[in-house]
Amino acid sequence: MIFWDAQRDPWFSELARLQKSMNKVFSALGEDPNSPEFFVKRSRLFPPINVRKQEGEYKIIAEIPGVKADEIELSVQGGTLTIRGERKPEILGEDVSYHRRERSHGAFQRSVSLPDTVDASNIGANYKNGVLTITMPMDKASGPRKIAVSAE
Repeated sequence: MIFWDAQRDPWFSELARLQKSMNKVFSALGEDPNSPEFFVKRSRLFPPINVRKQEGEYKIIAEIPGVKADEIELSVQGGTLTIRGERKPEILGEDVSYHRRERSHGAFQRSVSLPDTVDASNIGANYKNGVLTITMPMDKASGPRKIAVSAE
């Protein structure tokens, strides 16, 4: 029987070196890659959105519960729509402790590339019951058109 010694295996030591290097990178960014929350934070995009095209317009529906309408910032620049805001933490008394804490708080930003057919000057937004609906009409001039061919 042959026993495998992971510490002497060149592949194992190379993987261990790579892991240490990646941990240094994330630590420099202020993140602890060994914390349980690290991968949960990285795997979740906030706010969750749906993007759809219907009847001559695009709609983005974003779920942003717990944020007031005047605390949401929308901007369009260079063909990109950006949603920014901040969910503030609940302020609880000192005698309160959590059994489970899954709702995050803090600043958020989500960007969506817009198709060339969007009329960026007529984008509208409505916020109701924690759901932001952004309506983006299609530019009529950018639709398909026929081009006449002239002969000489």
